[in-house]
Amino acid sequence: MGLEPTLVCAISSPAGVGCGILATLKGAPCILVPLHVIGGPENARRVRIAAEVGGKVTRLRLRPPPSEGWRLSSPEPPRGRAPDVNRMDYVIAPIHELPATIDARTLTALDACDPPTFVPPESTSERTRRVEIVAAPASWLRAGPRDEQTTTNGRSTGTEDVAGHPAAAEHGRDGIDAIRTHLGRLAGIDCAERLTVRYDARLTPGTSGAAVFETSDDGTSRRLVAMHRAGDPGGEGSSSSRDAEGLSIADIMRDVAEITAERAVRTGASAGHLRAAASELLLRPAATSRDGYESRGRRCRAGAAALRAAAEHPHRASRAARDLSGGGGDVHEGADALLSALEKWKELSATRSVRFADAAAHLVGSLARAELGEALRYETDELLLDVLLKHEKVEAIVSKTLWALRLRMKRRGGVNPALDRLIEQATSRLRGARNDGEESSVHRELSLLDALMTSKRHTIA
Repeated sequence: MGLEPTLVCAISSPAGVGCGILATLKGAPCILVPLHVIGGPENARRVRIAAEVGGKVTRLRLRPPPSEGWRLSSPEPPRGRAPDVNRMDYVIAPIHELPATIDARTLTALDACDPPTFVPPESTSERTRRVEIVAAPASWLRAGPRDEQTTTNGRSTGTEDVAGHPAAAEHGRDGIDAIRTHLGRLAGIDCAERLTVRYDARLTPGTSGAAVFETSDDGTSRRLVAMHRAGDPGGEGSSSSRDAEGLSIADIMRDVAEITAERAVRTGASAGHLRAAASELLLRPAATSRDGYESRGRRCRAGAAALRAAAEHPHRASRAARDLSGGGGDVHEGADALLSALEKWKELSATRSVRFADAAAHLVGSLARAELGEALRYETDELLLDVLLKHEKVEAIVSKTLWALRLRMKRRGGVNPALDRLIEQATSRLRGARNDGEESSVHRELSLLDALMTSKRHTIA
């Protein structure tokens, strides 16, 4: 039995209709599908999946939560916006049981998919790689008893009609409608994160979740590179739609790695172990290249979780960082290692993330309050000022950053004229808004910072 008949499935759920890619992840069978097609795990028992095997329709079922696979997902971006690293619109849903007619060894391993070929911005469509978008027809979901095979446990779902799903233009073996293939060429790849793939194919409604293959012009090579997500900009099936959009499966796997790392940080911290958090903060920046493709990209959810854990347990985190750094110094060297790593995260633009920036200010303030680390480390103060400027409209971050600056200044026991000028410049607009109405936490922190700067009489280098 070949791989092709079982690769793409037809799917319907209370949330919508579409397609899914039947594959494996670490050897376990699963379905890769846009989250907007099936909704959340609460719909698991109401999702209908149909695949064609040997000229007959086979029904599949999802494993309901709390199955491990349901944690591997990313929410849908706001309507009209492209996916980003925090809102990719996918779920890797675990399959309850494969029928005897499908051998898991023939399915594509998601964690073995390579990224699509990079498309330079100046490339013309004639010079880019061809793509085939393979979608499953709605008739598989409507198949009657004569056309249907059941799974090994004898269960199958109902056969009511499903609207809005692509219908095949021709019939396959034994009257089963064949899969529909749409042809196009790669039109572009998101240069910042390489998570979205664009191609100039016209697609019909209901093809979200179809498999996107990159093929050579002579047809000698063909590989799965993406999952189709939506048409753009006019929507699937719209006459104004020029390019369609898919998610790179290689980047989905990077997101899965980020989810796994974040879970390890949270699990360790809940048990009082900070090694995973310290490892994420110290070792991750060194493993990320400038474009980030070899690692997890510029994702920093796990880093933000590690910062929060370290901020709640600064002594434990400093000891864990000291041990990871060689274990030869004291706890202060571990704290300095955390602060040094934080400055490297800044170089990767992580401080643009609201969650990361908030957690970074929390850790810096917690270390200062615990009197850990070098008090005269001005690079850390500059990082806080960078956070302040990037998130000056987010009151919670501004308040926490001012708190961290104040605790560091208090610990130094003196003023540094150059640093104080930078603080004054960074907070000038905040100071101008101090009399605009009800007092806030920002106003209070600015007042405390002003009082502290005035009280410090002696100058330090």
